[in-house]
Amino acid sequence: MVPDLLTVEKAAQVMALSESYIYKLVRTKQLPAIKIGTSVRLRPSDLEAFIASKLTVMGPDEVPVQVWGPQPKKTPGSVDKKLKL
Repeated sequence: MVPDLLTVEKAAQVMALSESYIYKLVRTKQLPAIKIGTSVRLRPSDLEAFIASKLTVMGPDEVPVQVWGPQPKKTPGSVDKKLKL
């Protein structure tokens, strides 16, 4: 039986990543791929294994917080406030 193969475009959509990042993962051999001529295809099972290899357990204080937009300028005497969840 021939497995269902995903294009890089579809794999990027499934993983919510850019196509260029998928190509980088393939190029650096972090994500197995099948090359047929100039086409690159990925097995869904390889995507699942890649995701499983990246799972980590984080405590509530280790959740990454990203602040968008311009950051306020620090003035002399200002205090940095850390976000706590």
